[in-house]
Amino acid sequence: MPFDRAVFFLRENPIPTGGTHATADETGGAVGIFEGVIPPGHSIHWHTHTREAECFHVIAGRFRFWCGDDVAEGGPGTTVVAPAYRRHRWQNISEQEGRLLMWVTPGGFEALFAEIDALSQPTPQAIYEIETRYGILSEILDLR
Repeated sequence: MPFDRAVFFLRENPIPTGGTHATADETGGAVGIFEGVIPPGHSIHWHTHTREAECFHVIAGRFRFWCGDDVAEGGPGTTVVAPAYRRHRWQNISEQEGRLLMWVTPGGFEALFAEIDALSQPTPQAIYEIETRYGILSEILDLR
């Protein structure tokens, strides 16, 4: 995909640990970049992106990644790419808080987190409905 819509983007003031670093609106749709502070043992449910590739870079902690039938583990400096239409999940397998820098291309998916954070009751059903609007084939309801 050519980046004909991409724009030069610079955020001068660092944001606190965690949160969104750049949005699709800020980058002409090219990319969304966000950071997660992940508690020990926390994992995300299986899901598949239909609109974007999702990339992960471990800043702190140790993580296990599942992507299709592949499984990998890594600590700081590890980068994993989950292509669109590839079922995946991850888990912080360390005993301390972990940090992941994540990005999607094209951008847009990063707005999902603001919607989930705004929920007064973030139930699996409510999260499923938000994920579905963002083109995510979610398996969160399979966890009940």
